[in-house]
Amino acid sequence: MVDILKILLSIFALFLGIINPKYGMGLIIFSLPLAIRSLKIAGNYGISFVALMIVFFFIGFYVKGEKRPTKTPHKGLIFIITLSLLCSSLTLSIKGLPANVSLLEDIDKNIFRFINTILASNFLYILLVKNVHSKTDWLFYAKSFLYSIVFLFVIFVAVNAFNIKLPNFFMPTVVDEYGRNIERDALVDNITIYGKTRFAGYIGFYENFVEYLIIIMSFAIITIASIRRFFSYEKLLGLVCIILSLWFGLFTTATRSFPILIGILILIFLIFQVRIRQLSRVFLWIAMLGFAMLIILNSSFWIDSYMYERFTSEWDWRTILSSPMNFLYYSGRQDLVLYFRDVLSLGGAFGVGPLIIHSVYNSNIVFHNLYYSVYISLGLFGLISILAFFFVVIRDLLGILGNKQTNTISIILIAIIITLLIDGLKVTFLRSPQMVYIFWFVFAMSVSFSRFNYRGKTDNKNDKDMEATEIAVT
Repeated sequence: MVDILKILLSIFALFLGIINPKYGMGLIIFSLPLAIRSLKIAGNYGISFVALMIVFFFIGFYVKGEKRPTKTPHKGLIFIITLSLLCSSLTLSIKGLPANVSLLEDIDKNIFRFINTILASNFLYILLVKNVHSKTDWLFYAKSFLYSIVFLFVIFVAVNAFNIKLPNFFMPTVVDEYGRNIERDALVDNITIYGKTRFAGYIGFYENFVEYLIIIMSFAIITIASIRRFFSYEKLLGLVCIILSLWFGLFTTATRSFPILIGILILIFLIFQVRIRQLSRVFLWIAMLGFAMLIILNSSFWIDSYMYERFTSEWDWRTILSSPMNFLYYSGRQDLVLYFRDVLSLGGAFGVGPLIIHSVYNSNIVFHNLYYSVYISLGLFGLISILAFFFVVIRDLLGILGNKQTNTISIILIAIIITLLIDGLKVTFLRSPQMVYIFWFVFAMSVSFSRFNYRGKTDNKNDKDMEATEIAVT
């Protein structure tokens, strides 16, 4: 029954690609957090139903043809990332999997999931960029993404408050923690808040779920900032999504990085606000955030939460500061120089293969650090190409700073990307297919926003130059 639903959704995406691409793209974006749900195609092999939707939509979109042909910015980087995937695959087929690398699942299944996730994410980027023709389109896709957390909350309430039995397709994930750094995925009928279980939404890993919440919160703020009217549906949706993000992040994930990432996001935002000399907004944001923190920290929900317990009793700050490698999940190996030398030689130019790797030399740092995991999987070639993608997106957004109407949105998008890069020291998006799609969604939305705003900025500059020329001639 569930597989039939996935097939129907994919076929529906095909028809929307032909009939109404805007709503087809919105459906795909709404479904991104559910990307782990796969459709079996042969034996244990399965393809994400979101990847299938993207492929079907891609076919429908190009069968119909573009009404307004649009160039794809940075398609060269997309090609290079795909090429790094091919080189990594060839390396694995020639050399095989090194003995000191371990996986969590069957190697063939692992490779298949990794490759179809990256390729489908590239298609998502191209399709989204080509389907953003105006600020209205851009805001529509931002709202489509926000609806995903509203849907998650509805499911959460249905399961907890009304004890409704739902198919596994709709069930979120919790992680039972039996010991430090031990986690397992479990679909359960009852999701507890104050028990020692950690809610992971549809993402599967609570650390990646926190990244999802940070992105949701940022796009919610952008949605509010995009509408000038004081009362509007968009502002209400944005406010609801901010509240839901804070609630899930503080009271259900018990992940201490959530408030830290919020602090980093706010700090980056305020630094850029000072840089463009919007000091009045800086003081307003500090006052609002200070008031919100006072309410939260004095709330009984916070004091009774598992997060509060972990902050006050489980985190020994002196131990962390005196032994930084414990914080990075270091395996206990004594000779650091030899360890990193072995790691550098293992990754090489093209990596060990397109794999989601759990541990290398009995150390699971690779499962937690973005840069390490990309280097081991795709090599130096893949690491440079993916980091280049991050930085060209930031460069594009920096290029449109100076427009008072778009400054706030540009700065928030820059802050999201920098915050995710910092969080990459602790967690990798490669272990969760949903997060790969969501990162590429952030890239596409940022590139689209900078593209049409840069065009508008250029047009305004040309208009001013023409006016100045006319005055000079007169």
